[in-house]
Amino acid sequence: MRQALALVLLLLSVLSLGLWGQYEVDPRRFKEEFADVLYEVLMLFVLEGDWTNETSELPLQLQITRLLAPLASVTGILIVLTRGA
Repeated sequence: MRQALALVLLLLSVLSLGLWGQYEVDPRRFKEEFADVLYEVLMLFVLEGDWTNETSELPLQLQITRLLAPLASVTGILIVLTRGA
């Protein structure tokens, strides 16, 4: 139970950090196209971050999210697979 709660908190915090970074890149787009912004951040969790190459200078929040999102995904998968072990 504690592992699941920790995993959910990790995923939500990394997602929030990515959304904050997207807001720093373009606040207008964040408000008008929130679904697209959310989808782009979620893509980082499955190693699909090609959209980050289009931005000339990424804020620190997005750089950290690019690092932590795949690690959070792998951690979650390992917790689920080893739960019964």
